This record gives sequence, C-alpha cells and structure tokens, in this order.
Amino acid sequence: MNNNLKKYTRLYLMCLILLSLPRLFSKLISNLGYIQLLNNKNSIYTINPILENVWELALEFSDNTAAKRGLLVYAVSRNDCEQFSSNDLINYSHKPYITSWIKESLRSGEGKRAYCWIKAFLSVAPEDGDAWYYYGMYLRSINEGNQAVYAFGEALSKDNLSIQKGIILYQLGVVNVGILKNYPEAERYFRKAVDQWDAKNDWILGDSYCQLAYVLYEQNVSSDEIIANFNQGLSLTPDNYWCWLHYANAIYRESKSLDNAKEKIDIAISIWPNTDSRQWPFRFLAAMYLNEERNEEACQMFLIAMDND
Repeated sequence: MNNNLKKYTRLYLMCLILLSLPRLFSKLISNLGYIQLLNNKNSIYTINPILENVWELALEFSDNTAAKRGLLVYAVSRNDCEQFSSNDLINYSHKPYITSWIKESLRSGEGKRAYCWIKAFLSVAPEDGDAWYYYGMYLRSINEGNQAVYAFGEALSKDNLSIQKGIILYQLGVVNVGILKNYPEAERYFRKAVDQWDAKNDWILGDSYCQLAYVLYEQNVSSDEIIANFNQGLSLTPDNYWCWLHYANAIYRESKSLDNAKEKIDIAISIWPNTDSRQWPFRFLAAMYLNEERNEEACQMFLIAMDND
C-alpha cells in the first residue's frame, strides 16, 4: 500500500512538473526579454527586433502576461498601431505613448496611422477630452469639417481635458473658416478664443486675432474693428505672413492707399517661407494694380506670381 502511494505521489508530482514546464519556460523567456530591454541604454523606441521573437515565443508556450506586456512595449517602440490595438493589455496608462505617436503621425502626414492610434486612444478612454481633440485634428487634416466640429465639441464637453480650451476654440474657428466657409460661426469661435484665452501659446492667440479680422473682412464688418484685430494679432505674431497679406487687403479696401498696402505686402514677401507657395502676395499686388488701371505693372505681378507658383 505504501509502495503504491509513493508510486502515485511521484507520478502526480511528475505530471505537475510537466504541466507547469510550458508556463515556467514562457516566464523564463519573457524575463530574458525584459533583461534585454533593461540592458538597452537607449530609448524604448530603439528596442532590438529580436525581442519581438522572444516575446512571441513565450506566448506559444503560455498565455503569459509578461510576454503580452513585452509585445505591447515593442509595438509602441515601432509605432505599430495594429499590433498595439490587438493587445488586450492596453489601458489608460498608455496615454503618453499613444498621444506622442498621434502627434508624430499627424505632423508627418501619416493619416492612416494617426487614425489607428486615435481609435486605440478612444477605445480605452472614450471620456477623455484629449482623445476627442486629436480626433478633431485628424478630421481637420482630411477636410471632414462637420465631423471635426463634432469631435472638438466633444473634447470641450469632457472634464478630463489637458488641452487648453482656447486652443480648441481656435481650431473650431479654423475649421469653419477654412473648410466649411461658415464665417459667422468662425467669428463666434474666434471671439470666444480671444475672450477666454487660457493657453501660453502667443502665436495661436495672435493668429486668432488675425483670423477674426479676416472673417470680419469677409463679412464687410466695420473697418476699424478689422484693423484693430489685425494690429493686435501682428503684435503677437509679427512673422505671420498670411496675416500681413490680409491686413494689406483690408487697408487697401479702407483707404485705397496702394503704397500703404504694398508696404504690408513687402513685409509678407520678406518673411514668406520657401515651404509655401509664394505666388499669393504677387497675385494680391496684381489685383491692386489692376484696380488702379496700372495694367503693365499688374501684368508683371501676374508673371512673377506664375513663376513662384
């Protein structure tokens, strides 16, 4: 009897060991992966690709949380949103990584990747105002004006919001003026932005004044208010070449002083970046010369505009 008991006990222990080996092996492999990760003195954004194979091998032996966490970190390191989104360990603590990749993807024009990261963000934080803000920025980038307005509105309605409300109001104004061409709505948002400004970004505040002046100009509002807003905007953003250009237009319409308007356009030309089409200041000048019936000079400006297109 005792011999049989010993025999079955050994058999039972052997089975336990055999059954636990995959899990133990999986944990061992995962820990090896993390040792390699800790030994990497660089950022997580330069993790050795071998680690992906290590963690995937660990998952073949067991449903190992450590291995999943390793693959999650690896997905973040490679900006691999698809792999990241498929991992069931994603949670709100990953917000800093997600937002950094959203901003990077939007900055580099990778709309599809940005959208994937935004979906991942919204899946773990549907009540996070920042997630809705970035969704609005993505929609703005693909000219989906009405949806962008909705997303920015959702951002403003959330309590958990780190983006300053003045910046979101500014973006709502930009969408309405640039995509929807709804100048009364754009005016409403730009007025709110400058009245309720809560950010430290003087450039966006200055552009809010410039944009407000522009939409007032398009609606034929009092020139005094238009000029005052342009002056306020340019005092904060003297390098805002589009603001100088529209300011010149407003001055010309008000005073019909071509010399005064040309002075502002010359400033715009002097600071105009090579990354933007330089045709516009010359087109504006051509139109002014044409209005003055100075046809030869108007033709010269049109030719220069075509050369700078």
